[in-house]
Parts: sequence; C-alpha cells; structure tokens
Amino acid sequence: MFDSPRYVPALAKNLEAAGGVQLMVVSHKDDVAEMNKWKARFPDMQRVMHAADVRGEDRWPYIDMTGVEQQLTGDGPWELAPGVKVVHTPGHSAGSITLILSGSVTGGDGVAFTGDHLALSARLGRLDGFAAYGDDHKLQADSMEKLVDEDFLWVLPGHGRRLRFEDAAARERELREAGAAFRTDPRGKSAPGPLFHVLGQEQANVEAQG
Repeated sequence: MFDSPRYVPALAKNLEAAGGVQLMVVSHKDDVAEMNKWKARFPDMQRVMHAADVRGEDRWPYIDMTGVEQQLTGDGPWELAPGVKVVHTPGHSAGSITLILSGSVTGGDGVAFTGDHLALSARLGRLDGFAAYGDDHKLQADSMEKLVDEDFLWVLPGHGRRLRFEDAAARERELREAGAAFRTDPRGKSAPGPLFHVLGQEQANVEAQG
C-alpha cells in the first residue's frame, strides 16, 4: 500500500480476503491519514517513512507517527525487496520519498509512486511539483532530476494527473526539463497552460501539417 487511504471496513475486508497488507510506504507527513487504524487491522504490516517527516501527535498533522516500524535515514536509496526501491525525493517536504516498482514486479512497465512530489499538472500543462504547497522548490527540482535513471515509465502521483513516458529516453529528457522548469519558474508563469488547451493546440498543429 502506498500512502494511507481512509480506513473503510469494507475495503479492509477485501484486502484481507486478498491476503492482507504487508507493507505501507508513506510518501510524506501529509499523507499518513488513518495509517494507525490500518496498522491495528493488519498488525504485521510494516510501515515505511523517512525519519525527517516523522512527527508526534503534538505537531501538525497531529497524528502520532513515532511508531512507524521502518524510519529511513540519510539519502538512500533503499531496496525494500527485489524490484522495490525507495528514493529520497525531498523538496515538497524534508522527508518526501518516491516508491519505484520495476517491471520485474509489475509484469509490465515500471511505476513511480511520487506522492505530492511530481505529477502532470492539468492547469499548467507540464510535469510539476505544485509550488504553492512545497517547502523548498530548488531542492524539489533537484529531486525531479534524481529520478532520471530509475526504472519506470509510469508516474502515479498522489495529486494531479498520471503520466506515461514513451520510453526511457523520453523519461530522462522530460524529467530534466521538468526539473529545469520548476527550478527557474516554480509557479509556472511561462508554462504551456491548461492541458486541454495544450492538447488542442497539438491536434491543430497536426491537422495544419496534414
């Protein structure tokens, strides 16, 4: 499980029928939600967070995270299992992490679960880090570029739209471009604009060339 959804008994029952939950990777302190309820339901579940984001219930978001079983320290990366890697991607928060499942695990394309660190912004029409909610824009831009050589094609974020890169070369190019754009223009003042407009313009260009 990546990040903590709301605890819903019906969902818990379905997960239990499918074999339960062994691992919960939490991207950052904003998305712990009801992880303690999930832990109570699945007591053998191991929770993973970066220690830089672990808080007690006396600090926002006022949820006790101190009992998280695996508190990562340093810059990583960390291999939790074959083909299951955690990369430290700070910027949105000091302890933001990205979970990467390689194609050997998914049976297809590799996947990066990016939390609030990176997503396709429909409003800006670009890969983005949502500057209004981040702690350190330059560090977040560095973290985008940190993913250049990782084994994935899909970006599955906590917010924003998902994205599939055409291939590894496209991933490398587009992540470098995203990092550079976010570093120099985090608010997206010169971004392409709303995604529907960008796609519509691309279609118009194709038709004009035809």
